[in-house]
Amino acid sequence: MYNRDAILKALAARGIHCGIHYPIPLHLQDAYHSLGLGRGSFPVAERCAAEFLSLPMYPELTTSQVETVARELKSCLEGNASTLERSNASTI
Repeated sequence: MYNRDAILKALAARGIHCGIHYPIPLHLQDAYHSLGLGRGSFPVAERCAAEFLSLPMYPELTTSQVETVARELKSCLEGNASTLERSNASTI
């Protein structure tokens, strides 16, 4: 298991900017508080919200840029596994 925030930071340092599009599961958002669904109600959604990141994706992304993102992500995961493990080039 890897720490998503550490991966985001490592990729940003390499000029690859990612995002987190759904950081709070729907059932934990204030608008749905009245439903009484707390943490643990949807564990898969909660885990996804904590782990998912959005890689660069837009129509103008070139094949070369896609390859760069893939290569750098792989490098981050393989080469820095000990620093990215979960703990309790141009800009793309």
